[in-house]
Amino acid sequence: MQRNIGPIIIVAIVALVLFAAIGGGLYFVLGGESGNAGLTALTAEKNVISHEGFSLAAPPSAVTAGFRVGVDSVSASDFAQNTLADPDLIAARSALPAYLTAISSVHIIRSEGALPAQLTLAINVTDVGTETVDLYGWDGKVWNFLPSRHNGQRLVASASTLPKLIAAFQTSPTVQVVSTVLEVGDTVSEIGSTVNAVQVSGLTLQADGSLSGGLAGGFILGQGYAVMPLLRAPDDDGATLNAVMADLNAQRMQIGGIVDLVNSNDYNGVVLDYPGLDPARGAAFSQFVADLAAALHQQNKTLGVVAPTPIIENGGYTTGGYDLRSIGAAADIIELPLGDNLAAVGNGGAAQMIDWASGEVSRYKLRLLLSTLSADSSPDGSVARLPGMDTLALFGSATLQTDLAAIAPGSPVTFALTGNVQTLGYDGSAFAPRFSYLDDSGQARTVTYVTPETLTHQLALSQKYNLGGATVRDLFNPGNPAGMFDAVVQFKLKNAVLTTSGASLSYTVNGANGVVYQATAAPGQPFTWTAGEPGQYSVAANFDSSGSVDLGAVDVVVPQATAAATLAATATPKPILTVGPTSTPCPNCPTATPAPTKAPTAAPVTTGGGGAWGAFEFGGQVVHGGIPHAAEMKRAGMTWVKVQIYALGTDAAPAINNAHAQGFKILISFIEFSSASRATDPAYQQQVASYLGSVAGQGADAIEVWNEANLDRDWPAGQTTGAAYTGMLQKAYAAIKSANRNTIVVSGAPAPTGSNGGGCGAFCDDKPWLEQFAAAGGLNYTDCVGIHYNEGIVSPREIGTDPRDNHYTRYYQTMVNTYASIIGNARPLCFTELGFLTGEGYPDLASTAPGFAWAAGNTIAEQSQWLVEVVQMAKGGSAIRFVIVFNVDYTDYGADPKAGYAIIRADGNCPACDALDAVLP
Repeated sequence: MQRNIGPIIIVAIVALVLFAAIGGGLYFVLGGESGNAGLTALTAEKNVISHEGFSLAAPPSAVTAGFRVGVDSVSASDFAQNTLADPDLIAARSALPAYLTAISSVHIIRSEGALPAQLTLAINVTDVGTETVDLYGWDGKVWNFLPSRHNGQRLVASASTLPKLIAAFQTSPTVQVVSTVLEVGDTVSEIGSTVNAVQVSGLTLQADGSLSGGLAGGFILGQGYAVMPLLRAPDDDGATLNAVMADLNAQRMQIGGIVDLVNSNDYNGVVLDYPGLDPARGAAFSQFVADLAAALHQQNKTLGVVAPTPIIENGGYTTGGYDLRSIGAAADIIELPLGDNLAAVGNGGAAQMIDWASGEVSRYKLRLLLSTLSADSSPDGSVARLPGMDTLALFGSATLQTDLAAIAPGSPVTFALTGNVQTLGYDGSAFAPRFSYLDDSGQARTVTYVTPETLTHQLALSQKYNLGGATVRDLFNPGNPAGMFDAVVQFKLKNAVLTTSGASLSYTVNGANGVVYQATAAPGQPFTWTAGEPGQYSVAANFDSSGSVDLGAVDVVVPQATAAATLAATATPKPILTVGPTSTPCPNCPTATPAPTKAPTAAPVTTGGGGAWGAFEFGGQVVHGGIPHAAEMKRAGMTWVKVQIYALGTDAAPAINNAHAQGFKILISFIEFSSASRATDPAYQQQVASYLGSVAGQGADAIEVWNEANLDRDWPAGQTTGAAYTGMLQKAYAAIKSANRNTIVVSGAPAPTGSNGGGCGAFCDDKPWLEQFAAAGGLNYTDCVGIHYNEGIVSPREIGTDPRDNHYTRYYQTMVNTYASIIGNARPLCFTELGFLTGEGYPDLASTAPGFAWAAGNTIAEQSQWLVEVVQMAKGGSAIRFVIVFNVDYTDYGADPKAGYAIIRADGNCPACDALDAVLP
């Protein structure tokens, strides 16, 4: 290591160059006189000292008598190698955060005497891109961020105190913290696996410093994400905020009330969103933030502050009365709004703003503030943020323009959209579709339609500039395009892929055998199709970008030459989804269900459950999607129906639509036995994910991803671990939530078993499997943990009375307790199969199904009573989201006696329905 304290050369020309570089008054380089252990006086005439790319200067008028300074340097390589001998340098090196790497020499500053009121510190950073380079100073205890500006290839900082060490550092990425805002009235589908923090709105600042209102609901403490109330000022142009900033008593009340709020409710901190500050009250606001931060830090709580969008004024950025440097020095989080000029993401405007802001505040405290809402701009520059699906409604819906009587094979048939959109394109700077329309007054307006692709590019700015993360507002808005949650998840996992998809309108003509014609069209331009052979056709309009949105469809019938055309009410009926045993179908089961008429609006799929942790619900697994015994199920209080799918590509829409038409929510459970050997193949897992995403898009209320993956019958032998299954679930979760954020994702229930002695081999017992699943992070990719219980021969209320043994799988309550303990109650449990076997009314189990002879003593009356007890116990606790009875109406009774579990018994009656009717509405 070399430490150089060479003579400091007086060169007037160099002084002039320094003057130009630093940007101050006329500075001169300090001469070579030295004394007092190498310290040199700074004077009005000789007011600049420089050493190995570092300079320190003071305006001549600010120089103080007796101020002396000396500078030494350690090369970046010597500092990084940690071969230092100086104890002070060793301490500084040891305390350096891992995300900082010195790219300049580390300059050692020694001084005595009164500091000048103004000091300028500058370091050369030649041959290095400076967009993620910052200045840091060592105060003897910690490294502190030093606000600075780029001036060519120099970083220049103004200082009122001198650090002991100073250097330029290349910053590195850290964990990207993602937060969102929970607004009053939002329906929450999932928080924990999507974001790290949720800001809860509902409290508003009052002029006396108090807070009014109540926080939004839907969050749960202790679920792996931080909870921080979002405090807002009234929409009164800052009148209330400025009144508080003029009243010290009101400020004290505000601080005390906030501290009480977070402490009494165990919140992690608060975020202030207080716009409208009068610049004259800027200093008071900065002091208020500092006082509040100090009070919260004493309680180990966090303070975030929402900054206004920086604007350019007099050639530079400003945030008005909000002094970003002083606020950022005190607060833990500064939210920096991207603003409504979404094209800034790609045209360099956002980069310039971030570059400025990261010179004011540590980039690790900065979080981009984004919104999922689209931007509707008027010619005067005003912008309204609207849900994307609301803006797509401007396109209208598809309509038939040709007279029905004129439709015949070979004739032109014309369709058009009913809206008033004039143009459609793609804004390559905003990475978003852009279209214009005429409002009700005839004024032209422009919409920048925010898609998941748009959001992904915005989020990428945080990663590019090594910021602390991002806050995505409006994430729970039901009018968002599908895929917003997945964009956030992929950013959080650092898996995001930047794409540009363009934008277009398309029309697709479907016949009995699939697609017969596709074409694109411009807004306002009719689409014409030459009618094909006689038959029924559906013509659908779609808005296509990073995803496709249905703009409605028209079904028409091309008649035989002697018949008139008709506007069809529905598409050609499709066979109903049929799964499970088919050898003895129930005599009255329908064989087909009409496909639904497509809605003539661009609304997202929102049918069904709004989140995994709601009120307890009850349902049953049926032999097929026709739901032959819907009336009996409703009498039993069932509101859910479960249908099993065994093959990729199976069209679930008929079953889903039929369930909804009959008033049921539907759980689709998927496993492909024929491909069980491929279950760990990432390519196959992606096929499963894509398929289940399509099922979610068709409106499934819940999806169980695979079934009993702990068995080597359903998963590759020797690989039946909970961690291996998590890989499939992670892919499926992202695809399902991207298609329909309201679909509940249920992890595939393992088979309850202790046959492996509590361990794993070719297959795995369910307890270690679930432990592996939880340890692998599987709870991040499920809304509800799947569970089965099907071996009971005693009341669910009993424990320790089973004559076989006391393994936990024998008893309902020990199953619940075991699973809830493993997952730490971080997710609810969903019984996707729960049933009690009885052979009553069928040939005896011992001869027909020897493997199930353990249930030979169970009766129909016990089956009914035990189901009632399960419902009562599940309703009375908080661990169970829903119970699906296995089963309602299976009829095969052989080596696997499914009919013995059915509540519709061999004589067609349902004693369990009668019993359940008394305990469920």
